Amino acid sequence: GGLFIVAPCVHFIGHAESPLFAKLAALGCGLGCGFTIANLVASSYEVVPADTPASAAGCLNFVAFVAGFASLLGGTLKQTVGIAAMMSYGSLVCIAAAFILILCIKLTFQKDYDRVH
Repeated sequence: GGLFIVAPCVHFIGHAESPLFAKLAALGCGLGCGFTIANLVASSYEVVPADTPASAAGCLNFVAFVAGFASLLGGTLKQTVGIAAMMSYGSLVCIAAAFILILCIKLTFQKDYDRVH
C-alpha cells in the first residue's frame, strides 16, 4: 500500500506550484516510503528458512545497491528530460512496482511461506 501513497506524492513533488505543496508531497512520500520499507523488511524474513535470515537481508541490500544507480541516471538525464518529467516517470514506476508486488504476493507468497515453515 505504501507505493500507492508514494506514487502521487513523487509526481506532486516534481510539479509543485509552491514550496508548501512540495513539502506536503514530500511528507506523504516519506510516510509512504516508511510503510513500504517497514513491510518489505518484515515480509522478506517470512519467505526464507528461519536459520538463514542473512539471505533475505543480503538480497535487500543488493537491490538497494542496484537502485542507487537511479540517482546517477537522473543526474545524467536532468538536462534532456527535465526533473518534473523524471518525477512523473518515477511515479509510474512506483505504480508498476506496486502492481507487480501485489501479483507476486498473490501468486507465490503462500507457497513460499508453506515451503519454509
